Amino acid sequence: PLANSLGFPLRMKRGFDDAFGYCLVRSKELAAELLQREREGKLAPDEESCYLVRAVRRSRTTPGDAAENEAEMIEVVSSTLLAAVDTTSSVANWIFVHLARNPEAQASLHAELKASIGDGPITRDHLEAGALPYLNAVIREAHRITPGVA
Repeated sequence: PLANSLGFPLRMKRGFDDAFGYCLVRSKELAAELLQREREGKLAPDEESCYLVRAVRRSRTTPGDAAENEAEMIEVVSSTLLAAVDTTSSVANWIFVHLARNPEAQASLHAELKASIGDGPITRDHLEAGALPYLNAVIREAHRITPGVA
């Protein structure tokens, strides 16, 4: 009903519903696989600090059904992941819009990226080292002007 009142074609709504349903199921599967590796002691070092792993470990120290706590945490994480994807894509889209409307900012960002990373990809080291202050400023300003969630 809401999609119809907003004028979305029914096939578009069905496509969105199918994609959303797949993402929800897949995120729950990935979370369950992560927790299975945690129970088996087979986590990668970066997985040890994962929010879901830490939250489930904390929940095990409180009274209650561990399986129920784990299932609840999987629900929370999968919902949060879907919300984060939507918010991130919204912010990214607005960054592109703002850069398209501001050719000088786009040129400055391009110059910084070219000078800092050349033709290679942006890596975690670039972001952690603070080597891209203009990129950081562009992201923060776009998010300030047009936040992903109002």
